[in-house]
Amino acid sequence: MTSRRTSESYAGQVIALECRTSDNKAGARPALRVCDKLRLPLNILVGAVGYRSLLTRALMLAKSETSWFDGSTVDAGGSITPSAEAAATLESAEGAQAGAAVVAHLIGLLISIIGESLTVRLLQDIWPKTAFKS
Repeated sequence: MTSRRTSESYAGQVIALECRTSDNKAGARPALRVCDKLRLPLNILVGAVGYRSLLTRALMLAKSETSWFDGSTVDAGGSITPSAEAAATLESAEGAQAGAAVVAHLIGLLISIIGESLTVRLLQDIWPKTAFKS
């Protein structure tokens, strides 16, 4: 079984990449972009309903760790829709922590289902210039 530390490590790496390559804003936005970038390949792998199920489960697990996502949902398109309160604080440190928790849980679920090596290959397909380390 892969440790929580491994999924947190991968989550930290992809979130850091998103922070560098996009609008450079901190908070939850980079984590939400990571989830959006994972959507297409995971839709192919497990279908749209399967992806929404994985993301919903990751969101529920993150909610058990932080209240920042309370009231947030996964919409029909497979994106996280933050609550009005969460949306107002997307760039906060709490938003960053909550976003990292969702991504870590999503990656952890993937590792549980398809294994670590396939999960890393999936991440490398999306972020090809990165050597992922656990």
